[in-house]
Amino acid sequence: MTKMSLPAVSLVTKDTLEGFKTSDDVVVVGFFADAEANKTFDAVANVFRESFIFGATNDDALATAEGVSMPAIVMYKNYDDAKTIYTGSAFTAEELGEFVRRESVPLVGEVGPSTFSGYMQSGLPLAYIFVDNDEHKTKFSEILLPFARKFRGKMNIATIDAVKFGQHANNVNLEQQWPAFVIQEIESNLKYVYDQATELTAEGLEEFLESYHAGSLSPKIKSQEAPEVQDGPVVIVTANTYDELVLDEDKDVLIEFYATWCGHCKRLAPIYEELGEIFWSDEALKSKITVAKVDTPENDVPDEIRGFPTIKLYPAGDKSNPIEYEGDRTLESLNDFIRENGKYHVDGLAAWKAKKEKIEIEDPIVEEHDEL
Repeated sequence: MTKMSLPAVSLVTKDTLEGFKTSDDVVVVGFFADAEANKTFDAVANVFRESFIFGATNDDALATAEGVSMPAIVMYKNYDDAKTIYTGSAFTAEELGEFVRRESVPLVGEVGPSTFSGYMQSGLPLAYIFVDNDEHKTKFSEILLPFARKFRGKMNIATIDAVKFGQHANNVNLEQQWPAFVIQEIESNLKYVYDQATELTAEGLEEFLESYHAGSLSPKIKSQEAPEVQDGPVVIVTANTYDELVLDEDKDVLIEFYATWCGHCKRLAPIYEELGEIFWSDEALKSKITVAKVDTPENDVPDEIRGFPTIKLYPAGDKSNPIEYEGDRTLESLNDFIRENGKYHVDGLAAWKAKKEKIEIEDPIVEEHDEL
């Protein structure tokens, strides 16, 4: 609220700069004589104003005193390098925004409720070490610091409190044994796990990180056992069968990403089963449409899942462009979603109703009555 009550960019002078530089954990100051560059800086400040404090000056002597020539941008922090100068040649909103986003992250930060979303939104791989005491936190932070500098902009490195957030280890394919180290690729959701049967050492971490950046590590995939037979009506997908079943180019595949503990998923289950039955019970429809589901916490999937249930349609012949379902969780709406967005534009519900009515006409139910 305090940051939002301030102007997006505050005017700083030689009398106020020193105090301004230490007014928050991260302070960004622009030194501009050019009005257009200042407008770009203002736009970037508006994007990040909830997180950081921005200031600007057109005082050339002040820029010289700070060791820069206009135009210039300097980030002041109360951690890591106290002063970081923007070295890019392009003063575009995209470049300046990337500078603020990248340099504001601590070299070795800490994953927690206030920082987790920022790490996820960065798009960079996150390497983090689970520690259960301050001694280990300090020790491994010092070990990892040179690698954090080396891979700045390519990877984020952080510690995480295993006492408070140890359960999160399950999400990144670790056993709850500390200390433990993992690299999580945010976009692909792949996890590279340091062997927990091996002692975590400085030399081991160096080899592990260098191997990762050389592309010679293999991810650890969490996957349930795939059923030997898919007996329908909703096809069970696991991490190991994902490509085969979901990325089948010949079929429109509707898949639900669910969690067993999710109440919304439980309420959807009977409707989703009925939808699956419509396509599963008709051989012609079955050859074109698959209705599937995957227990997401138990299987590593390449999709970005923000909540449960998430439902997506992967059209035949266009698997790189899945369409997320945002309609009502009703049989009719789900059927219409498949019809409107699938390659085959199949109206399964209409076909199912027509088939059902035909059976009732051809095989009328004859009731027997006892004669008095």
